[in-house]
Amino acid sequence: MKKIKQHEMDEYKTGWQRCQADFENFRRRVEQDKASWSRAAKMEVLGQILPILDNLNLASAHVPQELAGNQWVQGINHIAKQIEAQFDELGIEKITPEVGSPFDHNIHEAVATGVSKKLPDNSIMELKSSGFRVEGALLRPAKVIVSKN
Repeated sequence: MKKIKQHEMDEYKTGWQRCQADFENFRRRVEQDKASWSRAAKMEVLGQILPILDNLNLASAHVPQELAGNQWVQGINHIAKQIEAQFDELGIEKITPEVGSPFDHNIHEAVATGVSKKLPDNSIMELKSSGFRVEGALLRPAKVIVSKN
């Protein structure tokens, strides 16, 4: 009779250990899913905000010379800088390739090509708009003009 009880205890112990391992796997999976959902939500919201930031930056780049010192214009520029600062705080990486750096199709989108005697083939001639990355995932590639010789 004692052997039967020991056998039952071993079965219960094994079942408990399996249950504990299953629960630990479940907890890890939930944490991974939570992080994935958080990143997806960030990317969706940012995807909707980026066109607004683009328009603010475009407006800032085309301010008439006579309005350059205007406080209202400076306020608009400050708003764009605040949004970009908040992106930095949230861990959103801005992709701004330098002129002359090699074109990388993983993070750049070629919107046009141009001929350049000064730059090597397949290098960036001009940045049209910055790209963004969220937790390593590409939200939007940097739009660039690429040299072709």
